[in-house]
Amino acid sequence: MMNPRVVFFGNAESDFSNYFYILLTKTNANIVAGINSLKTSTNPSRKHKSFKDDLIQKKIPVFEPNNINGKAFIAYLKKLKPDLFICIGYTEKLGEDILDIPEVAANFHASLLPAYRGRHPVFWALRNFEKYSGLSVHQMDQGIDTGDIFLQKKVEIKKNDTVSTLYSRIMKNSPGLIKKLVDDLSNKKLKRKPQEDSKSSYYSSTTENDFKINWNRSAAQITRWINITPGKCFTIINNKKVFLEKSKAVKKRTGKKPGTIIIDDDSQAIVAANDYTVKIIKSIQK
Repeated sequence: MMNPRVVFFGNAESDFSNYFYILLTKTNANIVAGINSLKTSTNPSRKHKSFKDDLIQKKIPVFEPNNINGKAFIAYLKKLKPDLFICIGYTEKLGEDILDIPEVAANFHASLLPAYRGRHPVFWALRNFEKYSGLSVHQMDQGIDTGDIFLQKKVEIKKNDTVSTLYSRIMKNSPGLIKKLVDDLSNKKLKRKPQEDSKSSYYSSTTENDFKINWNRSAAQITRWINITPGKCFTIINNKKVFLEKSKAVKKRTGKKPGTIIIDDDSQAIVAANDYTVKIIKSIQK
């Protein structure tokens, strides 16, 4: 069994990155460098130590390149002679030249590929009322999350999940994947499964418009959208944004135009949707 030389790509602000980095340190991998993304994480770290801080403490080099695909940086990575890239929460696209360096360049993607390729897969799976999500470990290539799958873990989505709770459950149910990846590579037993493109779906980054409530939708859909990202969805009242933190669908027809406020007091508001109503339990005006 060899001890694979690993370069870890992640986001030091991300719980997703830091959790799996900790698990990586418990394998037989020889971590030779870390690459940190400077982009703001959608899954901020609250529970786990920053992988960047840990690597610095261990005197292992950490880089934050402006151009991950720059010739000078690629030349440096080649000198490290890595066997494995592990990419978890790192959002910059790696070009062909850099991906050719290691034997395996593995990305950890929070969906059941080929479904939900692209950005924010947990967010979109929740918005679309999926029953399952999960984690896929796949080879990186020049497509977006299109490479062969090494490992997968299926995770049930619960009715009251938020983006944060579903990410936490995915992590909690997938601790063995990073060790198996390292062990299988070490023992020359790593298997690949091509993705079925006919079953694929792709979602891009969110925009402000994705969080603006469209009251012409169903009460169930509006409620789901509000509750999976507390405090991010908003509506406009008196030319001001009101951010909605918690809501509940109420099966009551009013005959009112969608968006009409039926009741509005200090404790709650009830708003007409295109079928029933939505009870706004908590909101913040900015």
